[in-house]
This record gives sequence, C-alpha cells and structure tokens, in this order.
Amino acid sequence: MTSYQAAVGGLEALADDLTERGFATGLMRSRHPNVVVVNKSTSHLKETIYAAPTRDGSLWLWWSWAERIAAIDDTAVAAAKIAHVLTVPWAPLTEHGLRPARARDWRTTGISLSTATGCGGCGADAACLREGSPNWREWA
Repeated sequence: MTSYQAAVGGLEALADDLTERGFATGLMRSRHPNVVVVNKSTSHLKETIYAAPTRDGSLWLWWSWAERIAAIDDTAVAAAKIAHVLTVPWAPLTEHGLRPARARDWRTTGISLSTATGCGGCGADAACLREGSPNWREWA
C-alpha cells in the first residue's frame, strides 16, 4: 500500500467516524488528500483535515493551520478532537430536548445563558427550547 492509499484510507475512516457523530463530511482525493468536516447545525463551523507525512515519514492527520491532530491510524482520537472543536458548547443537543442553537437565535430571543432555565419537565440545566417550554419559540 502506498502512502497516498494509506492517507486516503485513514481519511475515509475519519470521515465515517465523524459522520456517525452527526457531522457532514466530504473526502477530496487530490494531490493532498483531505476531508472537509462541517457541523450540520452550524455550517460556519467547518474545517479541512489533511493527511500528510511528517519529516520522519509517518503519516498524520493535520489541521488546516498545519498542527498535528493524531497519527493516521488513530482516527478515533482525531475524530474526538475534531468534534470537540466543531461543536457549539453553549447549546448541546441532548436527550432533554435541547436543540443546537445559532448565536443569532439567542440574540433574537433575548434569552441569556446566565438567566435561561429549563422547561421544568425535563430537568435540563440549560435553556430548554422544547415546544411548550417557557423559552420555546418557533424559528422562522
């Protein structure tokens, strides 16, 4: 297997892992193979991940700003790091009915994260945006 094939194989595995985590991915088989990862709920959170060798010849996954993420065969660690960077920390999607919110959604509602409360029925710690909760609003 050539290093190019190993790079594409590692990127395919990474893309599969990130797709399972709810991200949109697109593999680019170019001279420098890469995968574009996009947060589906907040599309401005996206990153291009490259597979390239280091000076010693070992293949690594790299951020677009040329910082190493993980070795090419350690895609689970890389996927966890990428998901952490591309996830909106202030509006997690949980089993409590929380929806990913865009920053503009919070501005238009007047709800601040310091004063937001759950709906009371689900026990969520953050602002619950479930239909019928005090903070719910239909987004047009």
